[in-house]
Amino acid sequence: MTTIARTLSLLIALAMMAGCTSQRSARLDSLKTPQSPLQLVEAIWQLSASGQVLDTGLYTADNLKRAFGGSDVNVRVGKYDVLIGSYWAEIRNFPFETPPRSQTSLSIQRLTLHPDGALRSSVHLRFGQFPTTIDLAALERLFGKSWIEKEYPLPPHPIPGPTDQVIQYKFGEEGSGWTASFVIERGGTLKSVVGELNRPNS
Repeated sequence: MTTIARTLSLLIALAMMAGCTSQRSARLDSLKTPQSPLQLVEAIWQLSASGQVLDTGLYTADNLKRAFGGSDVNVRVGKYDVLIGSYWAEIRNFPFETPPRSQTSLSIQRLTLHPDGALRSSVHLRFGQFPTTIDLAALERLFGKSWIEKEYPLPPHPIPGPTDQVIQYKFGEEGSGWTASFVIERGGTLKSVVGELNRPNS
């Protein structure tokens, strides 16, 4: 490849990156910050369904605060070996919590799977205080009734009690798309959520 060709390729790549950044910023600016537990669950769904949880631009303290509502955000970026291109964040102190803090916590990660370059993001939400006002009927209004019941939740769900119910929704094809598991006190309210989005390298 000649010097001119390499220069043109670089300019095209930079232009594409600039376009993606502008689009990503516009999408993030349009987010409404959750003000309730149900709005937080909705935000997780919207960010997963749109694929924004896979955007590296989401993983700044300001953007995560805007997206999920927590005021205490810790972000880490992987730099070595299989951690290249990986991001982790933990979010606490949500606007719907009142003193004493209920210790609701949300952790989110974006991983680049090597060597195939597929992307995966997972969101773990655990409510630290009950009731959350979110019951099975509220989840069905949000996601529909096409859930399946699971015997055991995936970590980091709390160990289910003898009367807890674990349900799971799947959207998309096997090995791709969004999967979400919910632990609910049977006949009661939501305890925790684990959502996972996979995007194969096409």
